[in-house]
Amino acid sequence: MKKIFFIVLCILTALCAVSCGETDTAKNENRACTVCGLLGAGDGLVFESGGNGECSVSGLGTCADAEFTIPTFSPSGDKVTSIAPRAFYNCTSLVSVHIPDTVASIGDGAFTDCKNLKSITVHDTVTSIGKEVFLGCSELLDVTLPNTTASVGEGMFSGCIKLETVSLPSSVTAIEKNAFSSCESLCGITLPENLKSIGENAFSACLSLRDVKIPDTVTELGDGAFAECASLESVKLSASITKIGGYAFKNCKALKKADIPSCVTEIGTEAFWDCISYERIVIPASVKIIEKNAFRNCGECDGTARFEKTDGWMCFDSSDVVIDPLDLSDKRQNAIFITFLYNDFTWKSSYFM
Repeated sequence: MKKIFFIVLCILTALCAVSCGETDTAKNENRACTVCGLLGAGDGLVFESGGNGECSVSGLGTCADAEFTIPTFSPSGDKVTSIAPRAFYNCTSLVSVHIPDTVASIGDGAFTDCKNLKSITVHDTVTSIGKEVFLGCSELLDVTLPNTTASVGEGMFSGCIKLETVSLPSSVTAIEKNAFSSCESLCGITLPENLKSIGENAFSACLSLRDVKIPDTVTELGDGAFAECASLESVKLSASITKIGGYAFKNCKALKKADIPSCVTEIGTEAFWDCISYERIVIPASVKIIEKNAFRNCGECDGTARFEKTDGWMCFDSSDVVIDPLDLSDKRQNAIFITFLYNDFTWKSSYFM
């Protein structure tokens, strides 16, 4: 029995040596062992020393690995604590990268346009992630951000068209502009309870997103935040926001429900333009201003719009000249006024002027 075990062990060792490249690296371009599954060592990476015993990875260099672990120390002995801006920009050969727990920061655009990158491991030791880090990584499937992440940076996942799921830790308080724009396969996301702001175009053109619950901690909803989300059907808005940004839900043609909270005082330009499936409009008495075309082409709302305050509304043209005082006492006229007859004007309530 011992002899048989020894023979099997020898065979496995030989196979592993061949696969890992110890006898013939040309047979495995990724240099990841097909038997033991270990990633390549990242030989040939470029490092930039900080002169203090620490360094950053600054480029792919001569590294031929498609899947590798960034080493914890450079060949000169410096501790690897960061990934430099644009370090792996447009490295289309990359498939998988493991970032060690010595790394504390990832610079702007570090993995931008790595079009074949499918997975990446980021440890909780990373406290700073720059903007556009994964922009254009069109093969990236899922990401778990470290528990130290304070914000999802500008354009971080923009154009990751195959990204289906993202786990956002409770530490995230801000989602910056364009963070998830054009993530066409993103079908759902749970927003953390400590979130305070959603930036401009943060989720625009997320074509598979179906429903969103915005926690009540959110006080800012940027322009175009969910514009062009063609499959979005339901939105629960935060009870703390005071303004719905311009274009926030423009062209969300499947949107049926997005009740406006009683704390909202302003609805931005074209906020709900072309939400043709919108089942009802309920505008609370707190609203002072409705910018032009806010509800244009919400055709299905005909007869179902309701204003909690029906008097005191006036329309203003682009020169801020009063066009007409509006009588909204006839509920059947409400939708016609807001979606058709006076959609191209700014509405203001005289009670707040």
